[in-house]
Amino acid sequence: FWINLLAAGTFSFWVKHSYKPIKLPFIEKEFESLNVKQDRLIEWLKDKPVVNSSLKGIERRDRAESIVNVFTLLIPGHLVMIPSVWLGAKVKAPIVEYFNRRHYGDEAMESPDLIARHHALRTEERPTFLAAITGRLGTMLINMGLAAVIGSENNLVNKIGRKTNNKGLAEWPGIDPQADKFGIGVGAAIHSTAPQWADRRNEAFREKSMMSWSSQQKAAWAKGKSEFDVTTPYNQGINNLSRYIVQDVMYTVSTAALIHPIMNFLRKYVPGMTYTPKVEPRDELPQVNVPPHTLAQRAPVPRLPLPSSAPLPNAHVSAIHNESTLTQRPEQAVLHNG
Repeated sequence: FWINLLAAGTFSFWVKHSYKPIKLPFIEKEFESLNVKQDRLIEWLKDKPVVNSSLKGIERRDRAESIVNVFTLLIPGHLVMIPSVWLGAKVKAPIVEYFNRRHYGDEAMESPDLIARHHALRTEERPTFLAAITGRLGTMLINMGLAAVIGSENNLVNKIGRKTNNKGLAEWPGIDPQADKFGIGVGAAIHSTAPQWADRRNEAFREKSMMSWSSQQKAAWAKGKSEFDVTTPYNQGINNLSRYIVQDVMYTVSTAALIHPIMNFLRKYVPGMTYTPKVEPRDELPQVNVPPHTLAQRAPVPRLPLPSSAPLPNAHVSAIHNESTLTQRPEQAVLHNG
C-alpha cells in the first residue's frame, strides 16, 4: 500500500508539473513532456460525452482534468498491485510458516493446530493473473467514474444539494478540491516540522520547473481561500506532491467498498478467476477456518477432533491455543507465551 501510494503521488506530480522534454535512453531524439500530452488529453476529453454536456467552459475542463488525473494516479499501481495480488497469494503460506517457526520454535511446528493452519493456507483458493488484471481494471473504471461524478468542484453531490436545498451537500467541493486543501495543509505541516529540508526540496522542484499550480489551487487562491500566494513558489512543490498523495488516499477509500462485491461476483460466475493449488491431502488434520478475502473460500480440510489428552510439543502453543484454533477463526484464537 505504501509503495503504491508514494509511487502514485510522485508519478502524478511529475507528469502534471514537469514541462521538460523527455530524453529516452539510447534515443537521441527528445520527446515533448508528459505534461503537454496530459493537457492535450484533457482538451480532447472535455468535448466527449463522458463529460456532462450540461457543463460549460472551465467546468467541463475541470471534469476532464479530474478523470485524467485519476488515470495518471493509477498507472504506477499496475506495476505494484497486479504482482502483489497474484504473487502474494503464492508466497503467503511460506511466509506465515517462516514467522510461525521463528515465533513458536521448531518443536511447535509439529503441533496439529499449526500443521492444520499451514495446510489450510496452502490449499486455499487463489486469484489468477487474469483476476489480478481484472481487479486492477475494475479499480480504474470505478476511480475514473468517481472522478467524473464527484471529483471536480461542480459535481453530482452539490448538484443534488442545490436541487434539494440542502446546504451541506450544496457546498461540498468535490474530491480534488478537497485533496488540494488537505495537500496544502500537509505541505504546511511538513514545512513547519522540517523547514530546511522542505526548502531544499522546493528549490530542487523549482530548478526542474515543477512548480505549477493546479486549477483548483488557483481558484482557491483567487477566492482568498489559500494562505499561499499563487505568484510565489514558496512551498508549491511540497504542497503539490502532498495533494496527489492525499488524492490517491481519498480515491482508494472511495473505491474500497465497491471493488470487493464486484470481484466476488466475477469469481462466482466468470471462469479462470481463481485456482486451487494441488497439495498432498492430509486427511488426519482437523478443520480450521482461514480469514475470508475477496478471492478465497474456507479451505476444504476435513475435520477430525483431536483427543483431549493430545500432547503439545512446545510450551508456546498451549492447550487453550490448540482448542481455540479448532473452533474459532485464527484472529480469534487465544495465544499464550508459555
